[in-house]
Amino acid sequence: MNRAFTLLVTFVYIIACNTVKSDDKHQDLKRVWMLTEFGQFDKNELSKKEAYLDLTQPQNAGSKMGCNQLSFPYTIKNDKEIGFTDGFATKMYCQDMQLENEFTKKITEVNQYVVDGQKLILTTKSGAKMVFVAQD
Repeated sequence: MNRAFTLLVTFVYIIACNTVKSDDKHQDLKRVWMLTEFGQFDKNELSKKEAYLDLTQPQNAGSKMGCNQLSFPYTIKNDKEIGFTDGFATKMYCQDMQLENEFTKKITEVNQYVVDGQKLILTTKSGAKMVFVAQD
């Protein structure tokens, strides 16, 4: 009985150690990113609003720019190209929605991305940039 139990535990351990790891080459993109540079908004304002972009789920990416929860899917086209589609947002009214409105407008124009360690740079077709740092 002990020998059978030991063999079973060993078998389970071997199987667990040999599970297939994700070969998703875009795994470095799938994180929560804090917005640090965007248009005329300064770093202090972005930090105060706790502006972030959650790319952990491509079918349901999320964001918050200080007021409403934003949700939209994205598609990684290759190692440099990404596309965001129109999504939806909660409909709370906040006094200052300038950042949220500008972000919502620009995110659908993004077509390029670069991940450099803890930094993500999204670029629009017109050359506008959004710079993020990894939350973790």
